[in-house]
Amino acid sequence: MFHVIPAARSRQRHNPKGDVRGSMEEKGMQEKNMQKKIKQEQVTHEAVMPQKVLQQDHLAHEISQVPAYAGPPSLAEQLRRGELFAAACPSRDVLKHLTSRWGVLVLVALMAGTHRFSDLRRKIGGVSEKMLAQTLQWLESDGLVDRHAYPVVPPHVEYRLTALGMEAAVRVEALADWIEGNLPRIMAYREGRADAEIDA
Repeated sequence: MFHVIPAARSRQRHNPKGDVRGSMEEKGMQEKNMQKKIKQEQVTHEAVMPQKVLQQDHLAHEISQVPAYAGPPSLAEQLRRGELFAAACPSRDVLKHLTSRWGVLVLVALMAGTHRFSDLRRKIGGVSEKMLAQTLQWLESDGLVDRHAYPVVPPHVEYRLTALGMEAAVRVEALADWIEGNLPRIMAYREGRADAEIDA
């Protein structure tokens, strides 16, 4: 009599407890991975944020440096600023006072110190009393010359440069020095031109 021996089963018996444990472990791994990912994103965000803040601050600073448009300047503002080529600009009068023949000589003469009216007239050859008085009035009205009258008899009046007048005097003195230094060349040109006109 033959006995039949059951074949070994290829699959293990179903174990409900094992399935639950495996599912919980898998779920735990997923949570750990998720937390790790969140932490990495936070680190990246914290590293990038300072750079963004610096960029925003720099942009805000640049914007604040841009001057606001205040519209076209008024006529009074244009006159105060000075447009030498504009016919109505008061700088034309100042230019005339500074660069006139007597204006230049008065400024250069007063660079040596305080002068009385009679001293200036003797020092500046060829100037009339009227022209010297007018020139001094012009320069005084422009704030370049200070006039001081002493309450004595006969009248005693002295003139000296202001701080602004000294700045102007230094510049016109440079022009006067250039003229004197180049006078031989200028005179030679004049003579050559006069000879050419005669020959023509």
